[in-house]
Amino acid sequence: NSAAFLHEFERITKIWREKGTAFQMQSKSGLYRILSMMQEEYRLKYITRSTAALIVPALEQIHSVYGEESLSIPLLAEKCGISEDYFRKIFKNVYGTSPRKYINELKLSQAGELIRSGMYGISDAAELSGFADLSYFSREFKKYFNITPSEYRKASRK
Repeated sequence: NSAAFLHEFERITKIWREKGTAFQMQSKSGLYRILSMMQEEYRLKYITRSTAALIVPALEQIHSVYGEESLSIPLLAEKCGISEDYFRKIFKNVYGTSPRKYINELKLSQAGELIRSGMYGISDAAELSGFADLSYFSREFKKYFNITPSEYRKASRK
């Protein structure tokens, strides 16, 4: 699952370079997250390339419209021509996380980029990333980045 490791490492690198609030602790937290992901990866069952290829249409759909509310697990499973349970199982084995969590983290990553750009406010970034509820967005953002969206915005301005 090198894509997930790379994404997390890039996130840690950005945190380290920006030297924002508690950047050392956030970086260490990210490294522990990578170690945890590696440990989880080790425990996952081997899956063949042909089986992993079954979910490629869903992954393409996720990356093209992840911010839309119409994106659902039943729709993704149907797009792949497999059952929801089998889709979830393959996705978890290939990416080490649930499809819903994968989509949510993609949305949060996009929101972080929008906030860091300085061109969007927090509510605009949340909405453009597919979050309709600002309080839910703030809670999830804090879980993902370990700081609030406001703190993130302030740190990115420095």
